[in-house]
Amino acid sequence: MCDASPHPLHVHPLPFRGPGTTQDQGIAGVVTFGAAAFIGREVRVRPTQVPWTEAYQAALVFIGLAMHENGYLIPDGDTFGDASHSFCYRVHHAAEPFCNAGAQIPCYELEPLLNKQHGLQSPDYVTRDRIINIDAPQPEYVKLTGQAGRETVAEWKARRLLAERAGGSFEVKAKVEAGGGAFGKRRSGDGASGAKGGSVAGWLAKTFNVRGNKE
Repeated sequence: MCDASPHPLHVHPLPFRGPGTTQDQGIAGVVTFGAAAFIGREVRVRPTQVPWTEAYQAALVFIGLAMHENGYLIPDGDTFGDASHSFCYRVHHAAEPFCNAGAQIPCYELEPLLNKQHGLQSPDYVTRDRIINIDAPQPEYVKLTGQAGRETVAEWKARRLLAERAGGSFEVKAKVEAGGGAFGKRRSGDGASGAKGGSVAGWLAKTFNVRGNKE
Protein backbone atom coordinates (compact mmCIF):
# COMPACT_ATOMS: atom_id res chain seq x y z
CA MET A 1 0.00 0.00 0.00
CA CYS A 2 2.44 2.64 1.23
CA ASP A 3 6.12 2.03 2.02
CA ALA A 4 6.21 4.98 4.46
CA SER A 5 4.04 3.04 6.92
CA PRO A 6 5.50 2.57 10.42
CA HIS A 7 6.72 -0.88 11.43
CA PRO A 8 4.24 -3.10 13.32
CA LEU A 9 6.81 -3.38 16.11
CA HIS A 10 6.16 0.29 16.84
CA VAL A 11 2.39 0.42 16.22
CA HIS A 12 0.55 -2.58 17.66
CA PRO A 13 -2.96 -3.76 16.67
CA LEU A 14 -5.58 -4.34 19.35
CA PRO A 15 -8.64 -6.03 17.76
CA PHE A 16 -12.09 -5.74 19.32
CA ARG A 17 -15.50 -7.24 18.52
CA GLY A 18 -18.36 -5.21 17.19
CA PRO A 19 -21.14 -4.38 19.69
CA GLY A 20 -23.66 -7.21 20.06
CA THR A 21 -21.66 -9.66 17.92
CA THR A 22 -20.03 -13.01 18.64
CA GLN A 23 -16.58 -14.22 17.68
CA ASP A 24 -18.10 -16.63 15.15
CA GLN A 25 -19.63 -13.72 13.21
CA GLY A 26 -16.20 -12.30 12.47
CA ILE A 27 -17.30 -8.67 12.91
CA ALA A 28 -14.26 -6.96 14.35
CA GLY A 29 -12.52 -3.64 14.45
CA VAL A 30 -9.05 -2.64 15.54
CA VAL A 31 -7.41 0.19 17.45
CA THR A 32 -3.70 0.94 17.35
CA PHE A 33 -1.33 1.26 20.27
CA GLY A 34 1.76 3.31 19.47
CA ALA A 35 0.53 5.56 16.66
CA ALA A 36 0.24 8.52 19.04
CA ALA A 37 4.04 8.63 19.24
CA PHE A 38 4.11 9.39 15.50
CA ILE A 39 0.95 11.39 14.74
CA GLY A 40 -0.32 12.50 18.14
CA ARG A 41 -3.32 10.14 18.22
CA GLU A 42 -4.16 6.47 17.96
CA VAL A 43 -6.24 5.15 15.05
CA ARG A 44 -9.49 3.23 15.51
CA VAL A 45 -11.13 1.31 12.63
CA ARG A 46 -14.85 0.63 12.96
CA PRO A 47 -15.85 -3.06 13.05
CA THR A 48 -17.16 -4.63 9.83
CA GLN A 49 -16.81 -7.96 8.04
CA VAL A 50 -13.40 -6.79 6.78
CA PRO A 51 -10.81 -8.85 8.73
CA TRP A 52 -9.16 -6.83 11.47
CA THR A 53 -5.74 -7.67 10.04
CA GLU A 54 -6.70 -5.89 6.82
CA ALA A 55 -8.25 -2.98 8.73
CA TYR A 56 -4.97 -2.69 10.64
CA GLN A 57 -3.08 -2.38 7.34
CA ALA A 58 -5.40 0.50 6.38
CA ALA A 59 -4.58 2.19 9.70
CA LEU A 60 -0.85 1.84 8.91
CA VAL A 61 -1.44 3.44 5.51
CA PHE A 62 -3.23 6.38 7.14
CA ILE A 63 -0.37 6.80 9.63
CA GLY A 64 2.24 6.43 6.89
CA LEU A 65 0.67 9.18 4.81
CA ALA A 66 0.87 11.58 7.74
CA MET A 67 4.50 10.57 8.39
CA HIS A 68 5.60 10.88 4.76
CA GLU A 69 8.31 13.42 3.94
CA ASN A 70 5.59 15.41 2.19
CA GLY A 71 3.06 14.26 4.75
CA TYR A 72 -0.68 14.48 4.18
CA LEU A 73 -3.10 14.10 7.08
CA ILE A 74 -6.44 13.15 5.55
CA PRO A 75 -8.91 15.92 6.54
CA ASP A 76 -12.00 15.21 8.62
CA GLY A 77 -14.80 13.80 6.46
CA ASP A 78 -12.54 13.03 3.48
CA THR A 79 -11.86 9.49 2.28
CA PHE A 80 -8.86 7.51 1.11
CA GLY A 81 -8.41 4.35 -0.91
CA ASP A 82 -6.00 2.58 -3.23
CA ALA A 83 -5.19 3.36 -6.85
CA SER A 84 -7.22 0.36 -8.05
CA HIS A 85 -10.30 1.56 -6.08
CA SER A 86 -10.71 -1.77 -4.28
CA PHE A 87 -11.14 -0.23 -0.82
CA CYS A 88 -12.18 3.10 0.69
CA TYR A 89 -12.27 4.54 4.22
CA ARG A 90 -13.75 7.79 5.53
CA VAL A 91 -11.67 9.62 8.14
CA HIS A 92 -13.22 11.09 11.28
CA HIS A 93 -11.15 13.39 13.50
CA ALA A 94 -13.63 13.11 16.39
CA ALA A 95 -13.70 9.59 17.82
CA GLU A 96 -13.97 7.63 21.04
CA PRO A 97 -10.63 7.87 22.88
CA PHE A 98 -8.42 4.87 23.55
CA CYS A 99 -8.19 4.12 27.27
CA ASN A 100 -4.85 2.88 28.57
CA ALA A 101 -3.82 2.67 32.21
CA GLY A 102 -6.45 5.21 33.18
CA ALA A 103 -5.39 7.70 30.48
CA GLN A 104 -7.62 8.64 27.56
CA ILE A 105 -5.65 8.93 24.32
CA PRO A 106 -7.41 10.78 21.47
CA CYS A 107 -8.07 8.84 18.28
CA TYR A 108 -8.71 9.27 14.61
CA GLU A 109 -11.42 6.91 13.36
CA LEU A 110 -11.58 5.13 10.00
CA GLU A 111 -15.02 4.16 8.70
CA PRO A 112 -14.86 1.35 6.11
CA LEU A 113 -16.97 2.28 3.08
CA LEU A 114 -15.76 -0.14 0.42
CA ASN A 115 -13.90 -3.44 0.29
CA LYS A 116 -14.48 -5.33 -2.92
CA GLN A 117 -12.65 -8.48 -1.82
CA HIS A 118 -14.95 -8.96 1.17
CA GLY A 119 -18.17 -7.72 -0.44
CA LEU A 120 -18.49 -4.52 1.58
CA GLN A 121 -20.08 -1.42 0.05
CA SER A 122 -21.63 1.04 2.47
CA PRO A 123 -24.68 3.06 1.37
CA ASP A 124 -22.50 6.10 2.14
CA TYR A 125 -19.89 5.13 -0.46
CA VAL A 126 -19.96 7.53 -3.41
CA THR A 127 -19.24 5.69 -6.65
CA ARG A 128 -16.81 6.94 -9.27
CA ASP A 129 -19.41 7.76 -11.94
CA ARG A 130 -19.69 11.32 -10.57
CA ILE A 131 -16.06 12.46 -10.60
CA ILE A 132 -15.75 16.23 -10.87
CA ASN A 133 -13.14 17.74 -13.17
CA ILE A 134 -11.83 20.31 -10.70
CA ASP A 135 -10.15 22.24 -13.52
CA ALA A 136 -13.59 22.75 -15.11
CA PRO A 137 -16.34 21.64 -12.67
CA GLN A 138 -19.45 20.33 -14.42
CA PRO A 139 -22.59 22.22 -13.37
CA GLU A 140 -24.72 19.07 -13.65
CA TYR A 141 -22.71 17.51 -10.80
CA VAL A 142 -22.12 20.41 -8.43
CA LYS A 143 -23.07 24.08 -8.24
CA LEU A 144 -20.14 26.41 -7.63
CA THR A 145 -20.97 30.09 -7.83
CA GLY A 146 -19.46 33.36 -6.65
CA GLN A 147 -16.59 33.73 -4.24
CA ALA A 148 -17.51 30.60 -2.26
CA GLY A 149 -17.31 28.50 -5.42
CA ARG A 150 -13.94 29.95 -6.42
CA GLU A 151 -12.52 29.39 -2.95
CA THR A 152 -13.75 25.80 -2.92
CA VAL A 153 -12.12 24.99 -6.27
CA ALA A 154 -8.88 26.63 -5.10
CA GLU A 155 -8.97 24.46 -1.96
CA TRP A 156 -9.47 21.32 -4.09
CA LYS A 157 -6.48 22.20 -6.26
CA ALA A 158 -4.33 22.82 -3.20
CA ARG A 159 -5.29 19.42 -1.80
CA ARG A 160 -4.54 17.79 -5.14
CA LEU A 161 -1.04 19.29 -5.06
CA LEU A 162 -0.48 18.03 -1.50
CA ALA A 163 -1.68 14.57 -2.49
CA GLU A 164 0.62 14.43 -5.50
CA ARG A 165 3.60 15.53 -3.39
CA ALA A 166 2.83 12.67 -1.00
CA GLY A 167 2.82 10.20 -3.92
CA GLY A 168 -0.94 9.87 -4.38
CA SER A 169 -3.83 11.42 -6.26
CA PHE A 170 -6.88 13.44 -5.24
CA GLU A 171 -10.40 13.37 -6.65
CA VAL A 172 -13.76 14.92 -5.85
CA LYS A 173 -17.04 13.12 -6.47
CA ALA A 174 -20.61 14.42 -6.33
CA LYS A 175 -23.50 12.05 -5.81
CA VAL A 176 -26.82 12.89 -7.47
CA GLU A 177 -29.73 10.98 -5.97
CA ALA A 178 -32.08 9.07 -8.23
CA GLY A 179 -35.24 10.79 -9.38
CA GLY A 180 -35.37 14.36 -10.58
CA GLY A 181 -31.61 14.88 -10.62
CA ALA A 182 -31.66 16.64 -7.25
CA PHE A 183 -28.47 17.01 -5.31
CA GLY A 184 -28.03 14.64 -2.41
CA LYS A 185 -28.27 15.88 1.15
CA ARG A 186 -25.11 17.65 2.22
CA ARG A 187 -23.15 15.93 4.97
CA SER A 188 -20.65 17.07 7.54
CA GLY A 189 -17.30 17.75 5.91
CA ASP A 190 -18.75 17.48 2.40
CA GLY A 191 -18.74 21.06 1.24
CA ALA A 192 -20.59 24.23 2.20
CA SER A 193 -23.56 26.24 1.09
CA GLY A 194 -25.14 29.61 1.69
CA ALA A 195 -21.84 31.47 1.97
CA LYS A 196 -21.96 35.19 1.37
CA GLY A 197 -21.14 36.09 -2.23
CA GLY A 198 -21.80 32.62 -3.63
CA SER A 199 -22.66 29.02 -2.84
CA VAL A 200 -21.46 25.44 -3.05
CA ALA A 201 -24.25 22.89 -3.44
CA GLY A 202 -24.03 19.13 -3.80
CA TRP A 203 -23.06 16.01 -1.90
CA LEU A 204 -19.28 15.90 -2.20
CA ALA A 205 -16.78 13.15 -1.44
CA LYS A 206 -13.10 14.03 -1.50
CA THR A 207 -10.76 11.06 -1.86
CA PHE A 208 -7.01 10.55 -1.58
CA ASN A 209 -5.89 7.56 -3.67
CA VAL A 210 -2.72 5.84 -2.43
CA ARG A 211 -0.17 4.77 -4.98
CA GLY A 212 2.69 2.38 -4.34
CA ASN A 213 5.64 4.35 -2.97
CA LYS A 214 8.88 3.20 -4.52
CA GLU A 215 11.20 5.47 -2.55
